[in-house]
Amino acid sequence: MGSYDALLATGVDTVVGEANLRFRAPGHFDDVLTIEGGFDGLGTTSTTLKLWFRRGEELLCDADIRYVFVDTENWEKTPIPDEVRAKMQPLVLP
Repeated sequence: MGSYDALLATGVDTVVGEANLRFRAPGHFDDVLTIEGGFDGLGTTSTTLKLWFRRGEELLCDADIRYVFVDTENWEKTPIPDEVRAKMQPLVLP
């Protein structure tokens, strides 16, 4: 997707508007986890990152994190720039 500096160069940044975690089963210190994720669509000014944390086939935790795009000068929400949207699109979940 590119670097954080590349995002800032477009004149936008992101803030977390909402975060939800659902703990399904306990994890342990030495567990090897697989983390899968992607974006649940791209809205006008925000997107939700969905994450799944698994130990083997067992789902331990899932998360939804809504990121809102903001203008770096006034910190008001702003549309996702076309160049950022194009780089995010391949990461949108089916």
